[in-house]
Amino acid sequence: MDSAERVDMDSAERVDMDSAERVNMDSAERVNMDSAERVDVDSAERVDVDSAERVDVDSAERVDVDSAERVDMDSGERVDVDSGERVNMDSAERVDVDSAERVDVDSAERVNVDSAERVDMDSGERVDMDSAERVDVDSGERVDMDSAERVDMDSAERVDMDSGERVDMDSAERVDMDSAERVGMDSGERVDMDSGERVDMDSGERVDMDSAERVDMDSAERVDMDSAERVDVDSAERVDVDSGECVDMDSAERVNMDSAERVDMDSEDDPDYHFLLTETPPLSSLPPVLPEKKRCSTGGSTFSQAPSSFGFDSAHCDDFTIHCDDVTGPDDVTSSPLSPSKTPPPLPEKKRHAPSAAVFYQRPLTFSQRYMSQQLTQLDTQQLTQLDTQLDTQQLTQLDTQLDTQQLTQLDTQLDTQQLTQLDTQTQDILKRITIKPQEEEGPQVKAASAEILLVHATEADEREGESPSEGQLYREAFLCTYRSFISPRDVISKLQLRYPPSIYT
Repeated sequence: MDSAERVDMDSAERVDMDSAERVNMDSAERVNMDSAERVDVDSAERVDVDSAERVDVDSAERVDVDSAERVDMDSGERVDVDSGERVNMDSAERVDVDSAERVDVDSAERVNVDSAERVDMDSGERVDMDSAERVDVDSGERVDMDSAERVDMDSAERVDMDSGERVDMDSAERVDMDSAERVGMDSGERVDMDSGERVDMDSGERVDMDSAERVDMDSAERVDMDSAERVDVDSAERVDVDSGECVDMDSAERVNMDSAERVDMDSEDDPDYHFLLTETPPLSSLPPVLPEKKRCSTGGSTFSQAPSSFGFDSAHCDDFTIHCDDVTGPDDVTSSPLSPSKTPPPLPEKKRHAPSAAVFYQRPLTFSQRYMSQQLTQLDTQQLTQLDTQLDTQQLTQLDTQLDTQQLTQLDTQLDTQQLTQLDTQTQDILKRITIKPQEEEGPQVKAASAEILLVHATEADEREGESPSEGQLYREAFLCTYRSFISPRDVISKLQLRYPPSIYT
């Protein structure tokens, strides 16, 4: 009665009415009726009947029978028996026992204990702690934390964050972002993106894409791709690839490699006189020389014709007297045109029409030439054979005494007057067809004319007896000789026609 303890013999249950505790003596289970807590004395397990929570007094583990959740009160760890998930209430860390995955509730970080992989659920970043590799699941970017290398799996681009170098794994191209230099690992080509310069490391060739200039660093040769010009930096030689022309910049000499022709660009030669540097044609292409002049002998019947001249030559007259005695007898002297009773035939009347240019090339015959042409038409072969037997020195002497000096002088005066008149007329006709420069201008006297008149003017000479050749005559002779020596008359005419078109004089 002192302990106020009641024992039920049938159920072997003992009740302490003071502490409201009921003890089952068979199962060693003690129940507190006030707190509805049941304690198993053998297993040291305490069960809260209201909350269905069971507590293991030895291991300090509490189990919620309804939610199948077990809580370790010492470590502050809660375990969900159904899902196999363990939660540490102190560190706010949740561990899935089945998948070996640990989740930090505060940092939203999930760690796989088996693969040592950590996932940040907020940023979508996955970190492999064994390989020190971090992967961004959203952007597909993988970062190696040891080598500081970042790889974009979508674009297959790898970036070295320390050196600032970016590598495109598809095209095998490496880009240095600091120096803005791009290197093709397969082609061995390096491109500077700032200067637009491309370098081929295999061939040692450098190309400037802005100026379209290519430089071969081994041979020191520079090529301009737009103008197709190649420059050798060592020898200072420039070559035009299209025209095959090579220019030496030091000596200012230009060489055409196709025609093997070399031109000095510093010289001031007139290109019109380049033909003077060419070789003269061989002797076989020159015109044949004139035949040697021969005088008529008593044994032959051939006669040589004296060269034409405007002036009267007294030597020709002396020769004429000798020939006259050779070809005529003493009885024929009176029938000669030079007899005192006869005068020279009158000149034909001149017609005032514009002759062609070819007329100016003809020279009037001298007195001796006209006489010999008349004698040749009158004599036949029989007379010539008779004359050879009749000629002697006495007849020649008689003929000389009969020729009067007065008649010869008078004849010379008449011929000179006629020839000078004809020459003056020709000179006036030539000057009408030539454009003479004004007195205030400098340069040659003849400014322009047709090709034919220029040639006539160049070959014209003042042959007045007793006068020395003027400067103009010497110039015209030099002009004619120079052009005849190097080019043909046809080329002379074509040159003059190009310089002085005939249309302006017609």
